[in-house]
Amino acid sequence: MKISYNIASSGMAVNLLQDYTLDFISIISLINKENFKKELVSIPVGIDAIVVLYNIDDSVQELKLDASLISRIYTGRISYWNDPDLVALNPSLKQVGKLPIIPFFRAETSGSSFLFSSYLNAFDLLWNKEMGVGRSLQWKTGIGVVGNENLINSVKKTKGAIGYGGFLQAMEEEANIAFVKNLAGYFTWPNHNAMASALGEIQDEQILGVVSTDTQAYPLTAFLWISLYKNQNYNNRSVHKKEALVKFLKYLVSPQVQRKAGAIGYLPLPEEIQEKSIEIANEIVYE
Repeated sequence: MKISYNIASSGMAVNLLQDYTLDFISIISLINKENFKKELVSIPVGIDAIVVLYNIDDSVQELKLDASLISRIYTGRISYWNDPDLVALNPSLKQVGKLPIIPFFRAETSGSSFLFSSYLNAFDLLWNKEMGVGRSLQWKTGIGVVGNENLINSVKKTKGAIGYGGFLQAMEEEANIAFVKNLAGYFTWPNHNAMASALGEIQDEQILGVVSTDTQAYPLTAFLWISLYKNQNYNNRSVHKKEALVKFLKYLVSPQVQRKAGAIGYLPLPEEIQEKSIEIANEIVYE
C-alpha cells in the first residue's frame, strides 16, 4: 500500500476530510465530530506538544512565562519586554530595554491554537472571560500567519516576537522555546520526561496535559490523533482499501513502531493507550 502524506493546517485537513478528498487526517486536537455527516473514529497515535516561542536578545538565555503573562501579551495589556511583571520572573529582560513585543498567531483554523488557548483558558480568568478556547479566535493584537512552519519562521526573523507552534518543528528550526508554568506551579520545558508526566496520570486520552498536577508536567502536551470515517464504504472505495487502512493504523500504534517515536521527536504512547488505539481501529467497518 502506498500512502501520500501532505502538510496542511488542521482546519484545511478537516475540510478535505469532510468532502472525502482525504482518507484520514492527523492533528494534535480532537475534531468536532458533529460537523460530519458520517460517523468518525479518532485514534491516538502519538504524543506531541505546543511550545511558546520567542525572539528577544542573545542576552536572554532563558524565558519563563505563566498563563497570566501570555494572556496579557495577547490581549494587548503587556506591550514591552521590560514590563515589570516580565522582569520579575526574568531579570535578564532588564537589559533589553523598551523592546516592543510582537505577538504572532495562527490566522487560520488550527489545532495549535486550540491547545494554546486551552492552556490559557484553564489558567487565566482574563483569557477565560475575553478569549475562550478555539481553533480560530478573535485575536485582540498581533500578526496572523498561515501555517505552523511560517509562524515559527516569522518569530525567528522578528526581533521582539512571541508565538506558538509544534514542538518537533520548533526543535528542527532551532527556535527559542520558553518555560511555561504548570498547574503545580512549576516552570517546565517540553522534554520527553515533562510530556510523559503531563499525560501519565490521565485516564481519559481525550484530556489535555493542562490538567496534570505532576510537578514535572509540561502543560501544553496532548495526544496526536488520526481521524477517519468509521464506515469505509463510500465514494466507490473497496473493502481492500479499508483493510489496508486498518492494518496501517495498527502498525502505527504497535510497540515496534512506538519504540521508534523518540528518534523522530515524538513521545511513544503508553502501553494501555496503544491497546485502546487497536480497539478503536477494530471498530472500523465496511458496510
